[in-house]
Amino acid sequence: NKLISTMCIDKSGTRLITGSYDNTVKFWDFGGMNEKLESFREITPCDGYPIKSVRYNYSGSMFLCCPGSHKPLIYDRDGRLLMEFKQGDMYIRDM
Repeated sequence: NKLISTMCIDKSGTRLITGSYDNTVKFWDFGGMNEKLESFREITPCDGYPIKSVRYNYSGSMFLCCPGSHKPLIYDRDGRLLMEFKQGDMYIRDM
């Protein structure tokens, strides 16, 4: 486990997703959490690339994942891949 690089909580406040430098996105469900305080799911969107940003959409039904590979991915709230974009411009950073 490495440092968390990004996190986002859904609109209802019940689910949290975290992205980290170990190339994983973890899903946390506050309503179903037990005393171990562990995530209930973990995915690796792009092996070898740390996660730069994760953001839920307004309704919380899906989220955008931006790994270091510059290929944004859209997942449903349970971690199933819905869409993969073409590679973006690797020289563009925050504006």
